[in-house]
Amino acid sequence: MTSIPRQQQLMSTMADPADASEEVFARVSVTDVVGTLIEKDLLSGTVLIGSSTGCDLRLKSPDIGANHCIIFRNGQGLMLRDLGTVAGTRLNGHKVREVPLNNGDQLQLGRHVLTISTNLPQHTFAGIAVDEFLIDQLLGSGGMSWVFGGRNSRTGQLVALKVLPTWHTERMWLQFRLEARAACLVQHANLIRTEKTVQHGETWYMVMEYFESISVQELVEQQGPIPWKQACQLAFQAAMGLQSLHEANLVHRDLKPANLMVSRDATLKIIDFGLVLDPTDTTQIELAKAYHGHILGTADYIAPEQIEDSNAVDGRADLYSLGAAIFFMLTGQLLYPGTSVREKLQAQKTVPSPAIELLLPELPFEVVQVVERLLAKKPSDRIQSAVELQGILKPFCERKTLSVRFPDLLKARWKDAEQRLRKVQLKAAQRATGRNGSTASSQETLATAGPGDSIGSDLSIEPAKSLTASPPLSSEEWLETRIFDHLSKSEPTIGLNS
Repeated sequence: MTSIPRQQQLMSTMADPADASEEVFARVSVTDVVGTLIEKDLLSGTVLIGSSTGCDLRLKSPDIGANHCIIFRNGQGLMLRDLGTVAGTRLNGHKVREVPLNNGDQLQLGRHVLTISTNLPQHTFAGIAVDEFLIDQLLGSGGMSWVFGGRNSRTGQLVALKVLPTWHTERMWLQFRLEARAACLVQHANLIRTEKTVQHGETWYMVMEYFESISVQELVEQQGPIPWKQACQLAFQAAMGLQSLHEANLVHRDLKPANLMVSRDATLKIIDFGLVLDPTDTTQIELAKAYHGHILGTADYIAPEQIEDSNAVDGRADLYSLGAAIFFMLTGQLLYPGTSVREKLQAQKTVPSPAIELLLPELPFEVVQVVERLLAKKPSDRIQSAVELQGILKPFCERKTLSVRFPDLLKARWKDAEQRLRKVQLKAAQRATGRNGSTASSQETLATAGPGDSIGSDLSIEPAKSLTASPPLSSEEWLETRIFDHLSKSEPTIGLNS
C-alpha cells in the first residue's frame, strides 16, 4: 500500500483504456480522514476492505464493517462483492451486492469514497434484454411464475426478475398484484426484497434482490435432515421474518420448506407472498371471489383452521406451518404422507402429529415441546407469536455455513422449468388447433397438484384479466419462450462462483 501526501498527488488517477503496448494496471484510491491519498494495487490478488486490522485496505470508521467488501479479478476484469454488511456498499450511487468494476467507478463505503483506476477492458454483459435488464440465467419456476437472474445493464447490479407468465389467468393476476404489494410493503432481512413491479408489453414482472440460495426443501432432499441446532437457527430466522409480516397485519398462508431460501452463510429469507392475507387490500376481496371459498395453502403444511376458512386466520396459522416445516427439517419426513390432497387435509384437522421424540431421541425436551406446541390443532394451544417462538429457540441456535453446489442446483431447476414451459406450450397449441375436442375453457388445468404444490396455484386456464386490449399471444411470442430460446442457444450462466 502506498500513502501519498495530498500536495504530491498526481493531477488525476483516472486512466483511459490502454493501447496494446501499455502496461496493464488496476488500483483503488481513497483519501483518509487526515487528507492522505491511499492507493492499493488490485492485480496482485483479492483485496479485503474494512475496518479490522487484518484488512488489505483498512478504513477506520464506525460506519464500515470489520470485513466490508472485497475486490477481486475474474476472467473478464475486476469484481466487487459486498460481504453482507448492514450499511451496504454503493457503486456510483447504487447499493450493490456483487458487480463488475470499470475505470472511473466510485465506491461509497460509509463516508469514504473510493475510486477505481484501470486500463483493463470494460465489462460487457450478455443476455436477452428486458427493459434495462439483461437476463442470463434461470433461477427457478413455480406454479404461477418464472424467476430469472440477470443484471441491470446500466449499473451491472445483479437482480432477480419474477415473471408472471404471458398466459396468466385472472386469479394468477390477482395473486401477483397481492404479492407485489405485500412484498413492497414490508422490508426485513429475512424476507426477500422486492424493489418494483414493471409491465413489459403484455407481461408483468417484479424486480427482486438477487439471493443465491437453496430452498430448505432442496437442501433436505439433497443432504438429508438438518442437524437440530442448525434447524433451530433457521426456524429462528423464519420467525423473525414472520414477526415483520404479522406486525404489518399480514399472514403468509403458504409457509413451507420450498418457500424458505438459505444462502451459503446460512441466511434465511422467506419468499412467495402470492397467497398472503392482507385485510386492507381490495385485491383480497377479488381473490376470495375468484376462488369461491376454495382452500388456499399447501396440503402438507396448512393449518387446520386455514382449511376451514382460509380468509379467517391470523399469524398463528403461519406458526403451525412453520412447525410442520421444522418437523420436515429435522426428520426429512412429512407430517402426513398421504396419497391424496383430501387425505392430507383430513389428517391436518384430526390426526395428532407424530411424536418427534420417538424419531429423534437426542432432541432436547424444549425443542420437542416447541414442535408439539406449534402443531397444536387449536390456535389457542399453540405458541402465540413469532416473538415468543424466537425467545424459546434462541438458546438452541447454531449457525453453520452450507456446502452447496449451486451450478448443479440451477441445472436441475433449468430442466424442471423447461419441462413446465413445454407442457404449457403444448396446451396452448392444443387449444389453438382444437385438438382432443377441447377449447380454452375454465375447466382445463395446467397440471395436477404434486407434493408441496400450493392449493390455489394449480390454476385453470381462463381469460386473463389483462391491462391491454391486445389479442392473446401465441406460445412462440411469449416473453418466457423468448428467454428460454435465448438461454438454450448458449451455455447459461449458472450462478456466482461457479
